Amino acid sequence: MLQGLRDFVATYFRPANRALAEEDTRAAIGHRVFLIASAFLVCLYAFSVVAYSRAIPDIGMHTAFTLAVNRIDRAQIRQLSGPRPVQKQDEITRVGDVAVYTWPALLHELAEVARGDGEEVVIHLRPPLGMDDGNPASAMVVACRIDREPIESLVPSVLWFFLKGGLFLVALLVYWKRPGDRSATQFFLLSIVAVCAWMGGYHWWRIVPSPPLLLVFMVSSVLLPAVTLHFYVVFPRPKAFLQRYPRTSWLIIYGVPSLFLLALLLGYFRARILFHSQHDPEDVKRALEDLLLRIFVYLGVA
Repeated sequence: MLQGLRDFVATYFRPANRALAEEDTRAAIGHRVFLIASAFLVCLYAFSVVAYSRAIPDIGMHTAFTLAVNRIDRAQIRQLSGPRPVQKQDEITRVGDVAVYTWPALLHELAEVARGDGEEVVIHLRPPLGMDDGNPASAMVVACRIDREPIESLVPSVLWFFLKGGLFLVALLVYWKRPGDRSATQFFLLSIVAVCAWMGGYHWWRIVPSPPLLLVFMVSSVLLPAVTLHFYVVFPRPKAFLQRYPRTSWLIIYGVPSLFLLALLLGYFRARILFHSQHDPEDVKRALEDLLLRIFVYLGVA
């Protein structure tokens, strides 16, 4: 009788056990597919950033958000005319025969230069506003050698990628073995966000013309402080206030960064739409100034 009861129980529960086992198998397969896909996408993003940076032409003068030059490589510049050599804070006014009035317009013209086959491009500059008094004689013209980002400038980002890539690999292996561990999950997410944020951050001024690369960088860099804080809240074990007030804790950790991320994305798309719809250059400049202000405010908050 006892044996018959055992047979009955085994027969009765076998379908459920088999279904549960199949469900666990599917979950394990899905989990590993997610991990493999995440690793592939992280590596793809890192290599895409480096490749895109190499494709953008380097004319020996660097700008950010404005037309004012903030860095000069004089080995690439040949002075054609002007009362003095080009200096920092001088403003670019023309690329070849095309007048530029905003930073996005400058990036657009440099992208056009990259598609050409010339070895030099003529750049027109003027002193900072208020220092030239509108005098045409104060303008400068230089010939810039069209080059690519030097290989040696990629060394820090590549070394950093291998350093963080090792950390990412450790996080992936831990999450592979312990998918139900909350701290392992958060550590894996932190490694993903860190790699994307820092790889994009090394080359942000070069990936600006590429919305996909820039948006991944923006999301990762804005959320990096929050994801880092969240990791230390759950490691090595969840803090008491997180267990007691989970929703409030999530709101505190991710609320402010999410609002700033939304503000930055709106500011970015606003400036992009104004430029591509050929609005007044002053409107584009104000949109970029507003975006830069939001960035500085968030840096202070983070």
